[in-house]
Amino acid sequence: MVCSLPATLPSIASDACGDDNSSVSLKCCPQRNSLVRRLVKWPSPARERQPNIRVASADEGFKRRRLGTLFVVLAVAIAIPPANSDEDWQLHTDKDLQVTFRCPKEWKTSPAYHDRTYFEGPDGSVQLMASEGDTPQRVCRGGATHHLRPFGAHPQIRSMKIQGHKACLVWPSEEQGKNPDAELVVEYPQPVEIEGSRYPQLMLISDKNHILQISRTIRFLSSTGQSGAGAPPR
Repeated sequence: MVCSLPATLPSIASDACGDDNSSVSLKCCPQRNSLVRRLVKWPSPARERQPNIRVASADEGFKRRRLGTLFVVLAVAIAIPPANSDEDWQLHTDKDLQVTFRCPKEWKTSPAYHDRTYFEGPDGSVQLMASEGDTPQRVCRGGATHHLRPFGAHPQIRSMKIQGHKACLVWPSEEQGKNPDAELVVEYPQPVEIEGSRYPQLMLISDKNHILQISRTIRFLSSTGQSGAGAPPR
């Protein structure tokens, strides 16, 4: 079959492509179909745009599913408490330092640190002492800039509050390894008295994987204490 364009353009509903001059779809003459479409400015068939529409819809559906999965994961993470929740930790009361705190129940005392409150275990340790110093920040700066560099070459100092009391945290620098010690200093409500000396600050040193969780368990008993243990090493 040969497609030829008549002298007068046929109507859109009929075509002379067939011999019987019957109403036949322009699909039989794709070349003239294209020409006629250009002449009368027919819009492209909707099916030519459908693939792009389907792809966009699939992308949006994937994003919605991924976002929904993220919300579910976050909800589960919030609902499930951490395995090392401090509710399972051992409560310790130090009448000399006038403070209570919790640490993992597997941690035990060590005779090597008889001059202070000290507990250690396979995954970390904690020690508490009374400290001199006008403010927690001054004590933290002293530890961070000590010539032995116990917290590394570039430790960070952050101000915070514990039980509404001024406090600061010395965070070790990266080169210290996986689980180095960090230092927390909290201002007492009132200085504690130990062996005739008064100490206005409570110092807590623990590995960085436990120190923040231990800090949340600190409770002061009263304003003063009387004893010999817990004094800072001389």
